[in-house]
Amino acid sequence: MPLVTSGVEHGNLRELSVARMKDHGTQCRDVRTREVGIQEIHNKVRPYQVELIRRDYVANNGWETFLSYEDPEQDILVGLLRLRKCSSDTFKLELKGGVSVVRELHVYGSVVPVNARDPSKFQHQVFTSGNA
Repeated sequence: MPLVTSGVEHGNLRELSVARMKDHGTQCRDVRTREVGIQEIHNKVRPYQVELIRRDYVANNGWETFLSYEDPEQDILVGLLRLRKCSSDTFKLELKGGVSVVRELHVYGSVVPVNARDPSKFQHQVFTSGNA
């Protein structure tokens, strides 16, 4: 009897996917590949010019705003915030009336303790006049 009887046969699907994309001449642009920490470790690349980028779109009868700090030239992602403005037909009463909800918030890179500062790391860095 085989070791895997159902489900995924290979546990390294990401690695296999990236290898196949490379074989086909395409490049992976998902969040994990673009993270500043991954870029530092694997490619020895650091962001040069970090910019705030806003993307707005409609999804599931609501308005989504995707804010990110990126180096667009090198395609490096430092952090992101997904914000949803709920539609009036939401089923939760507390979300009616133009309420916005933070769906996701990430700052990528090496972990830095909350009470510490490390200018070489991206966590706890200020790119504008304030932090979320």
